[in-house]
Order: sequence, then C-alpha cells, then structure tokens
Amino acid sequence: MAITMANTKTTTPTEINVRRACAAAALVLALMGCLFVTRHTDAVMNGNDIVHDAMIAHQVDMQSVWAYSNMQTELLAADPADIFGWGRLAWLRFVQGNKVDALAALRVEDMLSPMESTQLPERAVMWRLLRDVEKPDQRDYQDKLWFKAYSLNREDTWRLAQANGWTGEIAVALAKYSNSHYQEWLVRMRAAQP
Repeated sequence: MAITMANTKTTTPTEINVRRACAAAALVLALMGCLFVTRHTDAVMNGNDIVHDAMIAHQVDMQSVWAYSNMQTELLAADPADIFGWGRLAWLRFVQGNKVDALAALRVEDMLSPMESTQLPERAVMWRLLRDVEKPDQRDYQDKLWFKAYSLNREDTWRLAQANGWTGEIAVALAKYSNSHYQEWLVRMRAAQP
C-alpha cells in the first residue's frame, strides 16, 4: 500500500522503513559519539587535574617536571583548545630551561584566550620572564599584555608587579594605552611607598 504525502510524492512502506532504520542508526551513532566524547573529556580532565594539583602542591622536582611536561603535551594533543593546559605547559617548559618552547606554548595560550582575566596577569609575567628569547615585536606586545591584565584583573596584576619589582615598568606600559589606568596605577604606587 502506498502513502501519498503532500499530494506530490508517493512513499512506499519500504521507503518509510529505510528512513526509520537510518534515523535509528543515526541515533545510535550519536549516542556512541557522546559516550566517546564524555570518556575522552573525562580522561583529559583527570590528567589535567593531576598536573595542576602537583604544580599547586609544589611537587615539582626536575624528574617530576619532565614527567608532567610530557603528560601535559599528551593531554594537549588530545585537547588542543585547553587554554589552561597551554599555560601549564609554558610554565613547565620554562622550569625545564626551554624558553623557546615556553614562549611558543604561551603564544598559543594567548591566541586561544586573549582576554581570559584569570590568566592574563600570570601570562604577562611569563612573557616578561621570556624577554631574552622574544623577537622585537613580541617584546613590544608586553606593554599591551600589561594593559589587558590590569584592565581585567587589577588586584592580581598589582600583586605580581609588586612581588617582582616591576611597578615602574608597568606604569610606563599603562601610560601608552590608558591615561586613567596610568593615573590609577600611580595612586597605587604612591600608597605603597613607605
């Protein structure tokens, strides 16, 4: 028996069964894909947690640094859009003494999350520490990073600047981009003087 749909096409029961079978197969494949993504994501997240927790706990002897660096590289191969993973890899490479690879990882992190407020102050510090391997245009980017970091996360940027003795340097950077930020920074500098 044929069924007429929309007065234009006749559909046979066989065609309807084929469509149902295709829909069922698509549903099964979608569910399998969800399970794979969930398991894959869980494995990456667990690995990231291991590296992050070890770094926070300061379990970073050089043998561990190499192991965590290799683990972080594998995790990023599985999830290359992990912005925090790129930041961890940059730090691990820096601790290993591999400043060129540290800068490369830091640049990827910056491309993936140019306005991530929780990362910008630390990224600006790392960028500053890698100055000796940067090209001139990369050194020029430092001032913009300080500006972005202070714009989005004033307290952490100020704390890190004070800890590293860079308050004057950052004042100059802020003056290039925003007079109001510069004036605010100067007030902080005056208040911090004994």
